Amino acid sequence: MTAPPADTTCKHAGAQAAQQAGIPTPALAQGAAPAGGPDAAAMAGAAKMTDQQRATMIRGMVAKLAAEQQANPSNLEGWLRLGRAYAVLQQPDKAADAFDRAAALKPGDSAILLQEAQVLLSNHDPTARLTPRALALLQRIQAVDPNEPVVLWYLGLNAAQTAQPRQAREYWTVLLAHIPAGSQDAKMVQQALNALPKDDPAPGR
Repeated sequence: MTAPPADTTCKHAGAQAAQQAGIPTPALAQGAAPAGGPDAAAMAGAAKMTDQQRATMIRGMVAKLAAEQQANPSNLEGWLRLGRAYAVLQQPDKAADAFDRAAALKPGDSAILLQEAQVLLSNHDPTARLTPRALALLQRIQAVDPNEPVVLWYLGLNAAQTAQPRQAREYWTVLLAHIPAGSQDAKMVQQALNALPKDDPAPGR
C-alpha cells in the first residue's frame, strides 16, 4: 500500500503510542493528512511574513471562513476549508467540528471522516489511550470503509493497549490482507501481530 501524505505530529504520536504497547509501528499508521491548506497561494505568501504577521493573517482567514459558514451552513467545501484552517492554527477540536459538519452534508464519505480523524490524532497524547471521540470516529469510519488501513491499525492498537489481544489480532489480520505482501508495512504489521499475547488475560487479572 502506498501510504498517504503523513502529518509529522500524527506520525510521531502513532509511533510512540505503539512503543508504549511494545509494538512496532508500520508507516501506514502515520494517518491521512488533509489535502492542502485553506488557500495555497496565500499560504505561500505567508512564508515571507514575520511570525506575528503570519499568525494575524491566518486568524483573519479563519474568522472570515467561520463567518461565511454561519451565513451558508450548507457549503460543504467551506466546512472543509474551515477545518483545514483550524488545523493550521492547531485547534484540533474546532477543526474536527468543522469536518464533522462537512461529513453531515456528505454522509458516507470516509475521506472527510479521515481528515477529521487526522486532526484528532495529530494532537493525541502518545502515552494515553485514544480519546472516546477519536475512537468513536474510527469506528464510524470502519462502518463505512471496513478495510481502511489507518483505521484498522489504530483500532488494533487501541485493542492492544486495552488488553484485548484477540481483537487486536482480528483488526491487524484484516489489515495484513489489504497491504502488499512482502512490503515494509506488511512486515511491520506482522511484527505487531507476533508481539501480541496469545489470548486475552483471564478476568480479574
